[in-house]
Amino acid sequence: MNKLSVVVIIYKVEKYLKQCLDSILIQTYKDFELILVDDGSPDGCPAICDEYAEKDARIKVIHQKNQGSVMARWNGFLASTGEYISFIDGDDWIDPDMFEKLMISADKNNADLVVCGYKEASEDGNVDRGCPIASGLYTGDKVQTVYDSAVYTGKFYEAGINPSLWNKLIRRSLLLGDYIPADPSLKMGDDGAVSYPAISKAKSIYIDNEFHPYNYRIVSGSLSRAFDIEFFNRAIKLFSGLADNLKNNEAMFKGIYPYSLFITKIGILKLMERGNGLKLSEKKKILSDYYSSYTKFLTTKAVKSEISIDFDSERMLYLFTQGKVDKLIRHIYFDKVISKIKR
Repeated sequence: MNKLSVVVIIYKVEKYLKQCLDSILIQTYKDFELILVDDGSPDGCPAICDEYAEKDARIKVIHQKNQGSVMARWNGFLASTGEYISFIDGDDWIDPDMFEKLMISADKNNADLVVCGYKEASEDGNVDRGCPIASGLYTGDKVQTVYDSAVYTGKFYEAGINPSLWNKLIRRSLLLGDYIPADPSLKMGDDGAVSYPAISKAKSIYIDNEFHPYNYRIVSGSLSRAFDIEFFNRAIKLFSGLADNLKNNEAMFKGIYPYSLFITKIGILKLMERGNGLKLSEKKKILSDYYSSYTKFLTTKAVKSEISIDFDSERMLYLFTQGKVDKLIRHIYFDKVISKIKR
């Protein structure tokens, strides 16, 4: 049995997949199994997976119909055997010493969770990123420091730990039982739906902000303006899943409200984009329906709105939390008109 299982989720990343796989196979740490989950990719990814599996006995390949990243990770996890799990996105790559250093940190500190920094890699160069929580080992009473700010540091909006799964080693036991705490249809926030419940159960956490071995690829290009009509329904499922899975960790549970506002802000901005195929009346109805669902979620899950929304800096969210949908819409369009005039 390998001590480490590496799960790579693969969908429409043919251009980058070989770089990703090569970066894993040249790791200085060798004691791992590599599980490639082809999530029904319609390009050359399935053939690349099979090609690599023929060359290296450590590789297992799962070919499945497209089910989305949540179920792809779940199936990869089910096929894994390692004490620690690492999740890698198929369009990213890692430095050769990533697993060696993370496993040393895990073994030396008997850590349930190891968090490292990462690099945002774009055509303009690399930018090192860490997390606001200081580097070091958090165990015993000190682990409460992580709980207190993991989801929300008190600064809107800043998370103490990036919810992404790819810059973490997670002890297998943290993922057992409730690995999937949210609906498989999730398309945003699905990393946090797994990572935050895992963090909430960790008794020893090691953070290394000075080590940036993960290369998170930022691809420039035009994005579709079309609005995902299920965005807000999925958001409620995400928030509800987090509330259920963080209810036994009071400190992290408190972070759900600001986290939900952050996701809400993203959704509102996408909804109000011009040229996304929706009429103004349709946008108003979607937003009104979401407000009703959101307030019901807060009540049903006993999520308290314990942070105040500053009217000046976050006027859009302030108006939303007050249920003033008409004023919110006017505010957004007025801001856009003013911005065009200033240009």
